[in-house]
Amino acid sequence: MTTGVDAQTCKLIVLDSNIGSMTEFKQIIGRGTRVNEEYGKTYFTIMDFRNVTNLFADPDFDGDPVMIKQVGEMMI
Repeated sequence: MTTGVDAQTCKLIVLDSNIGSMTEFKQIIGRGTRVNEEYGKTYFTIMDFRNVTNLFADPDFDGDPVMIKQVGEMMI
């Protein structure tokens, strides 16, 4: 979800493609940051399979994440 989408109840953002633009990254993440208490939406989760969040991390603008969970590959 990038430009032109207003997903007021989006609680999960999954990043599974390479993003090379800060603007595009902020647009995608922005879908989750909108709080809508009418729908019980007070948080969101980012699942980042491409480590894109590391490229655009900006603690001065975004603050620190509440929790980061590193997940490795599962061996079957």
